[in-house]
Order: sequence, then structure tokens, then C-alpha cells
Amino acid sequence: MIVEDYLQSQIATSKQIQTHCGLTQRQVGLQINKLGDRVVRIANGRSPNYALTTAKFGVGDSILIWEVDNLGKLTCIAKLRPLAAGGFFVEEHQNMPKVFLGEAKNGLFDDLPFFLVDMAPKGFLGKKIAGQLSRVDESFPAHLKDWKTENIGRYLLANTDNSIGNLKLGNNAALQLQAPFAKHSRKEYITLADPIMDEDIVLSSAGGEHQKFATFCTEIDAHVIVKFSPKGDDANARRWKDVLITEHYAAKALNETGFVTAAETHIFEDGERLFLESKRFDRPAKHGRRSMLSLGACRTNQTIIC
Repeated sequence: MIVEDYLQSQIATSKQIQTHCGLTQRQVGLQINKLGDRVVRIANGRSPNYALTTAKFGVGDSILIWEVDNLGKLTCIAKLRPLAAGGFFVEEHQNMPKVFLGEAKNGLFDDLPFFLVDMAPKGFLGKKIAGQLSRVDESFPAHLKDWKTENIGRYLLANTDNSIGNLKLGNNAALQLQAPFAKHSRKEYITLADPIMDEDIVLSSAGGEHQKFATFCTEIDAHVIVKFSPKGDDANARRWKDVLITEHYAAKALNETGFVTAAETHIFEDGERLFLESKRFDRPAKHGRRSMLSLGACRTNQTIIC
């Protein structure tokens, strides 16, 4: 049995490969060297594991991960290596955050790494994105709960500008020109809210179940997320208005403590709706980014960030 065939379904040490393939250590080494970059070496104490890579998401077996700084400049920090035996390996490139190595601290993940899954569409806007994509490409399920790793990966490769945080995925991400983004004044918010509720208009992929949109507010010259209440003054509308008012004052109270920094918010009423505008902390300046991980991603992957 040759090493390439064995590694199609296994991640293994040299000793394990020797045993299963009936080869000497030298023969295993020669075959691994012949496979070149198609085999990755994964830290595993004194005996490293070897894994065979495979093409994924229609773009090959080596996918660049980029970090965007506060001014919008991109730096390649890692490579995502899909593995033939299943899972992914994150290969460090330059100044990669150590948390990206995962709980085992060796870059090996059973599925798509948590920091990329965290960038996938979520909540109210995510539901609209899923519905829209399902009509464009039948391989995308209409409901987010049915999305698989393949769907998330393909989405991130095609929509890196809308995701949360400061990462971009894709070998050509650095070649993308800075795309124009939506800019609106607060007076225009009412004209955005009605169509978002009625049509398949999507502005960003920010998470959360409350109806919202993301834009660039011309009054404060900043990227914002805007939540809004239902129209009118019935019980349901009043309940959501109370929720937004509470969120506004909760953020204000946190900021006044001096110990915790919450989003800067602004609240106002227009056209029978209440609007809560929150300044995005992951979008400094016009084209800059800041890193972020949701608590959900940390909890799901038992990742501790110090």
C-alpha cells in the first residue's frame, strides 16, 4: 500500500504509516517528500502527524487567510488546508494569532475553524441571505440551519466584505479593489427599514435575530448597525421599542463605569418606528477592520482567550 492511498483516509504518524503500509521509515520519508506540499506536518508531541490535503470549495487545497488592519491594508497571516481524511489544518504564515491554532494548539480542526464559522451569516439578515442564495444556486439550502461546511466556505470566499471581524478568505482577496459601501443619513433610515421587512434586501451579514441593517452613517462618519421596531403603537411594537430603549441605556450605563466598553448608541423615533443605532467596533474608519470573536464561537469551541 502506498502512503498517498493510506493518507486519503487517515491522519497518522510515520510509525503508523510504516505499520499499515509495510514500509521502512526511509521509504515512508521518500514517499512523503515526493508528495511535496500536498502533505502537511502537524505537531503531535515527539511524533508529528502527517495529513494529505484535498481541494475544497472549488479553489484548491491551499486557501489564504488575510487580516485587514485599521486602515484597510491586507496581510496574509495563514493558509487553510482542507484535509483528505476530513477536517482542516491552519498553517501559520505571518503574525497569526495563537488562538487560531485551536484548542489542541497545533492548527488541526475537525471541521471549518471556529473563527471562520463565526463569519458566516446569522440571525435576521442571515435568513435573508440564505433565501436569496437558494434562488441563485440550488446547492445552497434556503434555511441557515441546513447549511453545511461547503456552503459556508463558498459564501465566505465570495462575500468577504460583509462578514464581521477583520478577516478575509481567498487567494485573490488582496487583488479586490475597495468596494463602495452603502452610506445613509439618519433621515434615510426609515426608507431602508420598510423594504428590508418586505423584500430580499440585505445590508451586511451581522448576526442577531432582531430586524436590522448595517450602513455608514453620514452624520457621525462611521459604520453602524441599526435595529428598528415594528411600525405603530400596538403591544408588539411597544414591546420592541422597550427592548431597544433598554439596550440603549444598558450600553450607556456600561460605558459610564469606565471598566467596560460597550457600543456607542443613538436612539430616535421616525415614521412610527424606533431606531437604535450602534457604532460598529469592528469597522474603524471607512475601510479599516478590527478583529473580533463572538462569545458563541468561544463557547462552542471551548476556546479561552486571555
